[in-house]
Amino acid sequence: MILSPTTLAGAAATQQDKYRALLFCLMIGSVTALFLPFATAPWVSVPSFVPVYQVVTALSYLLASWLLFKDYAHSGSRSLLVLAGGCVWTGLILLAQLLTIPGVLALGRLVGGDQSTIHLWMWWHLGPPVYAGLYTLAERRAEADAPDMRIWAPVWTIACALVAFFSVLALVTVGHPWLVKLNAGPDFSLIVSTSVGPAVTLLSALAAALVWRQTKCKTVLQLWLVASLV
Repeated sequence: MILSPTTLAGAAATQQDKYRALLFCLMIGSVTALFLPFATAPWVSVPSFVPVYQVVTALSYLLASWLLFKDYAHSGSRSLLVLAGGCVWTGLILLAQLLTIPGVLALGRLVGGDQSTIHLWMWWHLGPPVYAGLYTLAERRAEADAPDMRIWAPVWTIACALVAFFSVLALVTVGHPWLVKLNAGPDFSLIVSTSVGPAVTLLSALAAALVWRQTKCKTVLQLWLVASLV
C-alpha cells in the first residue's frame, strides 16, 4: 500500500491498536465459545432481529466502501480498490439475502427458493476472505494509479462488483434447482456435515494469515482487516 498519513488507510498501527485488535478477537472468541453449547437449542423468535441486523451490517459494508474509495482518491493505491469493491459486493449480497427470507418483506420469499438464503449466507462469508486474498496480491505489487486514473477506476470497480453480485444472485435464484442442499427447513446442520461451513471458516483463517504475512499489519486498516477475518 502507498502509505499516506492523511488517510485512514495509511494510518500506522500503534502497539495500542494491536492490543485493541487482540482484545476484540479474544472477546469474539469468548462469546462464541460461551454460546456454542446452546447452538442447537430453540431460541425466542424476534422477527425484527434479522432485517435490522442485515440492513445495519449491509450499510456498514457500504459505508466502509465509500471510505475506502475516498482514501483511494488520495493515495491511488489499487489494493484499496479491491477492498472497496469487495465491500460493495458483500453489502449487496446481504441486502439480497433479505429478499429470500420468507416473512421479512413479504409473506413468502420475494426471490429464490428454500436453498437461496443459506447459499447467499455462504457467499456472504466467502466474500471477505476472497477479496482479502486479492488485496494481498495487490499489496505485493504496491502500485498506485495516476491522478487522472482515479476518476474512472472506482466506477469500473463498482461495475465489476455489480456483475459479480448479479451473477451470484442469478445462481441462487435461476439456478436454484441445481443448488446443493445445505439446509432442511430450520435445520442448518447440513452446512457443517457437507463441510461447507468449516471450509469457509478455514478460508477466512488462511486469508487472515496471508494478509498478516504480506503486510505485517503495519497500518490500522491491515490490522483490522486481519481481525475481521479471525
